[in-house]
Amino acid sequence: MNKVIASTGLLVLGATSLQAQSFDNATDSKPWSIGAVVRGFYDDNSLNTNSNEIESFGIEFGPNLAYDTTWNGGASRAEASYDYRYRWYENEARNEDDQYHIFNVNFDHEISEKLKLSVDERLVVTNEPTILDQNVVTAIRLRQDAMRNTFSTRLDYEFSNTISTGISYSNRYYNYEQALFSNLLDRTEHIIGLDGRKTLGNQNTDVVLGYQYGMVDYNGSTIIRPGLAPIASSARDNDSHYIFTGADHQFNQNLRGSVRAGAQFVDYGNAIGGDTSTTSPYIDANIAYNFTDAETILGVRHARNATDVSGFLAAPVLDQETTTIYGALQYRFTQKISAGVNGQAQFSEFNGGSFDNASENLYILGATVGYQLNPNVTIEAGYTYTDLVSDDIGGRDFSRNFVFLGVTATY
Repeated sequence: MNKVIASTGLLVLGATSLQAQSFDNATDSKPWSIGAVVRGFYDDNSLNTNSNEIESFGIEFGPNLAYDTTWNGGASRAEASYDYRYRWYENEARNEDDQYHIFNVNFDHEISEKLKLSVDERLVVTNEPTILDQNVVTAIRLRQDAMRNTFSTRLDYEFSNTISTGISYSNRYYNYEQALFSNLLDRTEHIIGLDGRKTLGNQNTDVVLGYQYGMVDYNGSTIIRPGLAPIASSARDNDSHYIFTGADHQFNQNLRGSVRAGAQFVDYGNAIGGDTSTTSPYIDANIAYNFTDAETILGVRHARNATDVSGFLAAPVLDQETTTIYGALQYRFTQKISAGVNGQAQFSEFNGGSFDNASENLYILGATVGYQLNPNVTIEAGYTYTDLVSDDIGGRDFSRNFVFLGVTATY
């Protein structure tokens, strides 16, 4: 069966943490690696506990670990990694420093020739929204200390060389430290999916038909609305039915594409004023091109997502509908010099409450360049620009410039 795999999520676009990457396939056979990052940086609008613009120089440093092994003749594979960063600011007005943790564990196992299992676990603890979430970023000036845990598993069965089916489950848990965001965004998300795949005669194209059922349960205590009594955060709870079709196609050895398109039917069972529902398009598509010295991807996604905007009328803002366009390019100019650029644009419209149909756009652009001193040490520099444009909601607009220069070492 054709093995073109669809992307179930967007590319990681945490531009502030993007590093220059090597295109070499290392011959080192050891299953583990260890590394460290040391950077000096300048941030002209750092996230802080108030809405003031605070600019500061600083130092960022931290280790990273990774382990990758296979057994059972390659039928089983496990990967694990940990990345830690500490960010110190020289401006005393900043009050506190930043740090983040990222844990990843992936497991794939061929139970039999036809039955395959995959399990993924990812824990993120951070105050940077572009690290917490990459699909849709909740980016505002205020500091957002948060934890997100994502667990997903999938079981695939091949009936024949051309027909297969898969069942999946994913769980995302969000917990914010600050009361403002905790009441608005603490939640648990569940998605259960079933899809079927058919490989066409040319063996380069798979067509897919699928269904997903999603549940979003808010765990915060109350939503605060200026001038009105608080309401339970469960007013935002919702259930979704996704119906979609699509295709994966391998155009040639280097070019592949994937598209999923359908509809999302959402029901808000606890909405103020009674049960309400809505329908919106669902789209997830990308195209990727890889060759000797470069890797690139371009994609678009349209779906509904949680929002930190609450509104102040009798009913709160329930969620927002967002179109995200993203892309990234990594290129190696010489054996030692490489560079990367990436970008993400979000176009959102709020649903419900006093900001019903209001729009908000977020733009993120990043670039890095790296010089490889030797196989283990790389000097790198990077820049990230973030711009939030919220014409319909006052006081949210901001822009941010982040520049760094540092050294990455791996072994």
